[in-house]
Amino acid sequence: MNVLDMIEKIKSNENLKFDKDIAKLFDISPTDYSNRKKRGESLIRLIVKWGVEENVDLNWLIKGIQTQTEPEMMQKNSDTLTEALITVEEWLAETGAEITPEEKAHLIKKLVQKLK
Repeated sequence: MNVLDMIEKIKSNENLKFDKDIAKLFDISPTDYSNRKKRGESLIRLIVKWGVEENVDLNWLIKGIQTQTEPEMMQKNSDTLTEALITVEEWLAETGAEITPEEKAHLIKKLVQKLK
């Protein structure tokens, strides 16, 4: 599997659309990402670093080999979402903060990303 295929997998998995989103995910500027891509510089170090930090199955990402079964991955995702929902609800109750449903959804999405 080539690097661009891995990037597409990451985009799909993280619900990202643009290269600038990938740059942000890798904690580099969009210009740096674009330059690396144009020069054909390997992005593999950034991909692996991100994968390790986010606890992504590198066999799946790099080789296309899935080591977890679909039910195990679905359970992990469900557990992560449940944990994020509970955490946000507890925070709202403790602080008395009032936020819009959109803000709540954004908080939950960010928390899920951090918990993965």
